[in-house]
Amino acid sequence: MKYKQYVIKRILLLIPVMLGISFTSWYLSDIIGDPLAAHINPFQLDVMTNDELDAMSEELGLNRPWYIRFIDHTIKLIQGDWGISPKVFRGSAILDLLIVRLPATIELAIISMIIAISVGIPLGVLSAIKKNMKTDVFARLTSLVGVAIPVFVLGMLIQAVIHDGSMWISEFFFQDHRLLGLIPYEGRYHQDYFEYPSKILFGLFPSTGLLTLDSLLSFNIVLFFDSLLHIIIPACVLAYSQVAIISRMTRASMLETLKEDYILLARAKGLSERTVIYKHALRNAIFPTFTIGSIILATLLTGSVLIETVFRWPGLGTFATDGINSIDMAIIQGFVMISAIIFVITNLIVDLVYGYLDPRIRLLE
Repeated sequence: MKYKQYVIKRILLLIPVMLGISFTSWYLSDIIGDPLAAHINPFQLDVMTNDELDAMSEELGLNRPWYIRFIDHTIKLIQGDWGISPKVFRGSAILDLLIVRLPATIELAIISMIIAISVGIPLGVLSAIKKNMKTDVFARLTSLVGVAIPVFVLGMLIQAVIHDGSMWISEFFFQDHRLLGLIPYEGRYHQDYFEYPSKILFGLFPSTGLLTLDSLLSFNIVLFFDSLLHIIIPACVLAYSQVAIISRMTRASMLETLKEDYILLARAKGLSERTVIYKHALRNAIFPTFTIGSIILATLLTGSVLIETVFRWPGLGTFATDGINSIDMAIIQGFVMISAIIFVITNLIVDLVYGYLDPRIRLLE
């Protein structure tokens, strides 16, 4: 199969997937929530009579067959009308709210992924090279702990350590607690000291929504380091569990690759061990890690609900939490759709890259 045909086939396969997800989220929100609530102010809903509610229901087409309403819902989604939030944000458009929250989650996900890859892959390679030695045992125990501890528990433990540690340092050195909160762990920046979004380089560059990048573009170094201090702890907490997964996957792939004949041949030619490991073995063992890494990135981009809630990070995770706590079905449905889109696009990119790098994959289609 030619690569162009492979790409078209993969894109066409996304249509039934997205329709299925859209229908499931719409149907569940339709039977759980009150469809009128998405169109009427909650305070008005309490005082309206049944006749008025019936008339408005007929006007909005809510009395029509379900399949007609779903078609209308799908058309509105394509046009950018994702509904409004009747409870939490009192009439605000869901798509606008998602666009505002998405950059914070993207920023957290990217930094977490950079940390996870930078630590996980070298740790996995080292563990494979030092198989069953102290280094390998330590790496596997560290990975086991990372997988076993829920991320929100680790986040709360880190918060407690930072808070108590800062308090102890403050009491020991400065009796007035001036160092209390020296290491920030909530929000994206100190709102008492900075105003965001900042003006970006005399308007030459648009605001990206990524606070660390925006502060650099605006040459606001103080805001950059402040935002970096705020993001580093939740990013490291998120990355810890991902490091465990990536390192274990890299170790398993490396051990399998090191048994291959071409590795034995490379060593027989007298190549240095460093060349054998990093140029030959890792180059071929990295593909499974790349696959699992793409899934991890998609998960992070959809908003790590628990960790964002623990650290009060204003991203998609806290957005979904607000909707769940208030039973705001419009928010929940919007979160499901944006999560599905991110997952589908990420998997599509991975499939296309694989198909391009390895033509054998296309032959299996």
